[in-house]
Amino acid sequence: MARADSEEHLRARLDSVAAWSLGPGAGRERKRLTYLRVDLSRPGLGLDASGTTLMRGVDEVFFLASSVSFTMSEAQAPRSNVETVRHFLGLCSELRALGRLRALHYVSTAYVATTKKRVAAPSPADTEARFRNSYEYSKALAEQEIRDSGIPFSIYRPSIIVGSSRNGRAFGFDTVYNFMRSYARGRLPFLPSDPGHILDIVCSDYVCETIVALSRTRIGETFHICAGDTAPTIKEVYESIRRAISGFRGDDSGLELRFFPPELVEGIDTAPPGLASSRLRGASRLISAYLPFLSPGVPLFDITETVGATGLRPPSLEGYGERVWPYALEHDFGSPTKKGTAAAAARRSRASTDRRTDPAAVDGLLARTARPAPWRSSRRRARSPTPSWRPASTSAPTPSPGAGSSRARGRRCG
Repeated sequence: MARADSEEHLRARLDSVAAWSLGPGAGRERKRLTYLRVDLSRPGLGLDASGTTLMRGVDEVFFLASSVSFTMSEAQAPRSNVETVRHFLGLCSELRALGRLRALHYVSTAYVATTKKRVAAPSPADTEARFRNSYEYSKALAEQEIRDSGIPFSIYRPSIIVGSSRNGRAFGFDTVYNFMRSYARGRLPFLPSDPGHILDIVCSDYVCETIVALSRTRIGETFHICAGDTAPTIKEVYESIRRAISGFRGDDSGLELRFFPPELVEGIDTAPPGLASSRLRGASRLISAYLPFLSPGVPLFDITETVGATGLRPPSLEGYGERVWPYALEHDFGSPTKKGTAAAAARRSRASTDRRTDPAAVDGLLARTARPAPWRSSRRRARSPTPSWRPASTSAPTPSPGAGSSRARGRRCG
């Protein structure tokens, strides 16, 4: 099922996904697929008589539809990610009444965790807590709608999703890829984070295999599908990406990336003219939505139950990095332009990457403040507030980036 403007649009959209996922030679598998156009913004999903009849034969549903924008307004986020779930639950209730529906499998995000503990258990989200952005808040509300519906469910919470650990293939390029793209093209001179900060990344094939395995064995529970205690540090991710870019273009120059305290990035985009360069402002705009994910307060995600139920463990960065990052570069992050554009862009931007900073501007301040070595995390935590998001009825209506909890893909999430 998918949204589409017409039946032709639906078929074109899902045919391309099926061809990408199953391969051009998977004709037999593709013939088993039935496409259904739905409108999740409407009660009843806008189904016609034939669509309703088709749905009555469904006994299991996997719900992955959501808007993964981290900058949705207070009004838009519930419309996109809560009302749609509520409408879908109405259909599920009808199927349940017919004795057909066995379970609803809902894909959420690990970042609904708002605990201040070092490790987050896969427990129900606290919808009264402070969140990092409106997206996470809306996913927490959607989870609660499902728990209250009376329909048998499982909730899966992946973290930041990248391409396949087997070959690097990715259908979309956001979250971590946004940083990688800007870094490869010389547009990301600094990163506002402790190099030792943990970045929980999982590969798409691991997420899919784990969801399938859990759906066959465990119903009525919530699972983290994350790297957990094997998650790499930001410095390790940076070094892995740097090796990939260097190998791809055959040149290591202009790839030095420095780290500075997250709180220094606040206000750069609105600084007076001449105080911050356009290059630094551009980097600030890229970073702003992701800043909470780069700051202290993001917990580790407990994957004990997930691994115990499936026997599957997440691939390590050392294993998937040499495939995921080169794939993105070779396909120019999904750009329709010719292969190799990323390398050419990286070479062209090398001069701007190496450009000297004006010591009187914000760029100069950050250059002097940036530290290539990790800091003492305890000192940084002591002075860093927790970024939070709450509806206007209880607190500020917009994300307040500072330091303390988390966000990333895209796909989020992954």
